Amino acid sequence: NIDVIIANNAIHALNKHILHLEEKATNICGHDTLFQDIATLRSKRESIIKATARLEGRRGEILESIRTIKRKLASPEYKEVDEEYRVAMIKYETTQMAVKDLDKYHAALDK
Repeated sequence: NIDVIIANNAIHALNKHILHLEEKATNICGHDTLFQDIATLRSKRESIIKATARLEGRRGEILESIRTIKRKLASPEYKEVDEEYRVAMIKYETTQMAVKDLDKYHAALDK
């Protein structure tokens, strides 16, 4: 019997405390949109997580492409490509100079 009275008093005190907290919650500005804001922010967070995952996947693809290209460049087919390019450019430039000289020579002969 005494335990029931003590429990009822505790329940009454807790109900008063709940009412007091509810009054405080209603006095907070924007409390009515709080749950909408939380839902919106969760949605944005999920979108950002998805975008991050997509970008991480793309980054992985790019890194794999870089590794593949580096392996190709290390192969014998491409190993000396810079030197071959330099030699070809020298031949091209000297050929262009020779063509100009021949044009000048022929122009001089025509005069």
